[in-house]
Amino acid sequence: MERLNIALCCDYIGKDEAFWLVCQRALDAAAGLAGLPEGLSALRAALLQAHDAPRAGQLLKQLTLAAAAKGQTTADLFPLGALAACLPGALEYQRGMGAGEAQLRATFGDMLRWEAWFERETGRPGLAELHWAVLPYAGDLFEIGSLQYQPIESRFCIYGWAAPGGGLLLLAGGGLPVDAQGRVCPPEHAVFTTAYRQEGELAAGHLIDPLSGSISAQLTELPVAGLSPVLAPGLRVLNLHIPAGADLSPTAVDDSLRAAKRFFAAAGRPAALAVCHSWMLDPQLAQFLPPASRILHLAGRFARFSLPGEGSAARFVFRTDTPVDRLPASAARTSLQQAVLAHLTSGGKLFDVGGAMLL
Repeated sequence: MERLNIALCCDYIGKDEAFWLVCQRALDAAAGLAGLPEGLSALRAALLQAHDAPRAGQLLKQLTLAAAAKGQTTADLFPLGALAACLPGALEYQRGMGAGEAQLRATFGDMLRWEAWFERETGRPGLAELHWAVLPYAGDLFEIGSLQYQPIESRFCIYGWAAPGGGLLLLAGGGLPVDAQGRVCPPEHAVFTTAYRQEGELAAGHLIDPLSGSISAQLTELPVAGLSPVLAPGLRVLNLHIPAGADLSPTAVDDSLRAAKRFFAAAGRPAALAVCHSWMLDPQLAQFLPPASRILHLAGRFARFSLPGEGSAARFVFRTDTPVDRLPASAARTSLQQAVLAHLTSGGKLFDVGGAMLL
C-alpha cells in the first residue's frame, strides 16, 4: 500500500500530522479493493510519467467511487491520500522545471482550498474537485505569485493578432450561434451564425469588441500581413486562473505576470498570450463594483470575448454549490454579494466571459 511522507505533506500542502495520518488510514482501509494496487500504480504513471491530467482525473474518480462503494467511513479522504502519495515525484518534476520553494508550497497548497470547500458543503473533510486537484501533480498547474497558470493549447474558437500599437485584434471563429446582444448562445436563440476564413494575408470574420466581448454581426475583412498571430485553436497559451483569496492589487498582478512569463520561457514552454474564462470578466460587474475595484482593474487587462452558457458567478461569489434561488438573504454579507444576489433573483444573468492578454 502507498505510504505518505507525512512531513513532506505538512510542509508543502499544509494541515498537520494528525490530518495526514487519517488520510493514510483512508488508503489503508481501501487495501482490500479489487484492483486497487494496479489502479494506484496507473494513477502514479499517469501523473508522474505521462503527465496526463485528464487520464489521472478519470482514474482517481474511479478509485474514489470504488472506495466509497465499499462503505468505508474515510472514503472522502481517499483522493487526498492517493495524490499525497505522489507528492515527492511531483515536487521533483516541478523543481526540474525551475520552480522555487515558495512557488511549490503555493501550488500544492491549493488542494486545501478545495478541501475546505468540501468541508463547508458536507461538514466533513474530503475532496471532490478531482479533475482540478490532479493538475499540479501532473505538472499542469503552477501558482506563481497571486495567480495560477496552466499551459494549454487553446480550445477557444477565437483568432487573435497582436496589434502594431499594442493590444489585440480578435475575430470569432466560424459556426458560433450569436444572439442580438452579440453573445454566443444556444442555436435556437441565434440571430446570426459566425463565419471565418483566412486566405493568405487576409482574414475575414466577425470582430469582437474587446471591452464588452460582444461579436459584431457584420463580416469584416482584416489584413493580417505583418501582424503576429497569438490566438487560434491549438495554439499554445497560458490559461490563467484566479484562486480564492488572491491579491489582485495591480502591483501583485504585474509581479505575477512577469514572473510567469520568465518561468515558462526558462522551462521551455514560452507563451505570448494568457487567456482566462471567469465570471470576474463579465462587463456587467461594473454596475455593482466601484471604479477602483481590483476585480475591474484585472478584467480591464483583457480583451474579452463571449463564451457559451451562463456563468459561475453565484458559485464563486458565495463559495457554495447551493443554487442561488435557495440561498437565504443572510448569505449576502458583502456589497458585491448583495448586488449579485439581487441581480440574479430578479431574473438577471451573469456570464463567464473569456479574455486574452499579451504577456
